[in-house]
Amino acid sequence: MTLTSEQALLAHQHLLKAMTEVQTAFAQGHPAPRLFDLLLGAALELTGSEHGFVGKVVSTPGGPPTLTVHELQNKEGLTFSDLQSLCTDVLTSGLPVVFPLPDLEPLHGTAPERPEPLRSFLGLPLHSSEGLVGLMVLANRPGGYDDSHLALLQPLQATCCAVLLGLRQEQRQRETEDELRQAQERLLATERMASLGTLTAGVAHEINNPLAYMLSNLNYVSEELHSMVKSGERLTGARAQDVLEALGETLSGSMRVRDIVKDLRLFSRAPREQQGPMDLHALLDSCVNIVWGELKHKGRLVKDYGDVPPLNGNESRLAQVFLNLIVNAVQALPPRACEASKIRISTRHEDGLVMVAIHDTGTGIREEHLGRLFEPFFTTKPAGEGTGLGLSICQSIIKAMGGRISVESQVGQGSTFRVFLPVGTGTLMLYGSAA
Repeated sequence: MTLTSEQALLAHQHLLKAMTEVQTAFAQGHPAPRLFDLLLGAALELTGSEHGFVGKVVSTPGGPPTLTVHELQNKEGLTFSDLQSLCTDVLTSGLPVVFPLPDLEPLHGTAPERPEPLRSFLGLPLHSSEGLVGLMVLANRPGGYDDSHLALLQPLQATCCAVLLGLRQEQRQRETEDELRQAQERLLATERMASLGTLTAGVAHEINNPLAYMLSNLNYVSEELHSMVKSGERLTGARAQDVLEALGETLSGSMRVRDIVKDLRLFSRAPREQQGPMDLHALLDSCVNIVWGELKHKGRLVKDYGDVPPLNGNESRLAQVFLNLIVNAVQALPPRACEASKIRISTRHEDGLVMVAIHDTGTGIREEHLGRLFEPFFTTKPAGEGTGLGLSICQSIIKAMGGRISVESQVGQGSTFRVFLPVGTGTLMLYGSAA
């Protein structure tokens, strides 16, 4: 194909226009199909081709490369099977393939009823520093293709290659982000289970206590009822009252066990990225219920709940934060309870933020350690008693919710951790209480 000066000028003007449109669409974040549609449309118009597609090449370890079509334009029903063998030649050689078949001439003065669907073919490999990344295929240009078409389409080849590389990089980034997210989830789960693991004995005790008197009461009720059935006695008077009291205690104990299991489920389930309004005080009470088996032997609990608006966020993640802070506060108290040993949990609404303060009268934290408390793997606990990840994870969760966490401490007097969280939407108010 030899172009006149005027034809060459028009072709390059059209090419420049197409390249500008693609670059603008790419900068504006248009989806890949739109970019390939512009590129392929320009290639078809420049060459006068009837068919074409742009495809992505995916290398498979130990196997042949595979081709995924990104954009296809087809006017007369040409199928990929018609092009497959020629596309395979491009994939295996990594070189352009030109297959010029002349237009079919009428046989004995009459045109054939079904002309061959493929009359000419141009397959262009799209190479990058990473190897073969794609193909641009054009087909059925009247008169076929030659070297001049290869030169004309070079800018479009380079742009297609750049777009495919960009898509590949985006895919890798998504995969990396997914792997990182899964690793973070596993880390969160590990730390969550570590916190619960330190409370296992206390939780088991809290469950065993009501279970013990539930079983005792049920045995008593069973014996009484069997005795009355045998004697024909009616369930009345003091004996009936004793049976009803035993059943009432059993019901109360079962509700206590149910509440403990419900609280455990809040902490043990995998946190989904669901956001919603939260009852902050109920959440704090659930944390206290889990820790209660350890706390009640080491000190007093003081609740100082203020009037706070609802929070909006992930309930399970926030529960992990407060459970970790309360567990740390319990562990900071002296082994034996005394009058001065206590933990105070306070909530306030200040300057558009909800503040939760957890104060303990424990051993306190040395000043040189305060600046490192939120560093991953830093811990002041004895070897084997902490992962050093709890406070780091707490800070990450709070920051992800748009909040912050701070600490004040004096050796011998205790520590106070304050969590500040933005107020969620809604009209529900959680009214304060003190205990």
